[in-house]
This record gives sequence, structure tokens and C-alpha cells, in this order.
Amino acid sequence: MWDEDDKDAFRQACMETANRWAKNDTVAKAYCNCVLDKMIDKYPFESEALDHMDELMKDTSLLKCKKQIMEQYHLK
Repeated sequence: MWDEDDKDAFRQACMETANRWAKNDTVAKAYCNCVLDKMIDKYPFESEALDHMDELMKDTSLLKCKKQIMEQYHLK
């Protein structure tokens, strides 16, 4: 199972990437939480997620997180 340290490490790495397009930390955090939730649903163990990272990068449910967050915060 994902422990809090694993979740925090993912969020930190995600925030660095998300801050490139997100207008602020609130938007970036919402995006990263969306992605993390979907990853945990698909791969309950962090090691499984790491083993399937290439597949995850193409996962449409994860890609939808950015669209949903951008719509929610009225970003273009």
C-alpha cells in the first residue's frame, strides 16, 4: 500500500511539474491529488505504479485530471 511518505514524495514531484502550467499552488495541488487518487485506484501498491510508469503516462483517466482541473479553475 502507498504510505504517507510515498504519497508526499509523489505530490512533491508532481507539484514541480504542475507548477509549470498551473496558475498557483492550489491548482497544482488539486491536479496532483486527482492524479494520485487515480494512480492508487489502479495500482494500490506504489511499487506497482513505478513498474507501470510508462503505461500511466498514457492513461486517459490521468490525462483527464488536467482537463478537469483547468475547467474547474477556469484556466485555458
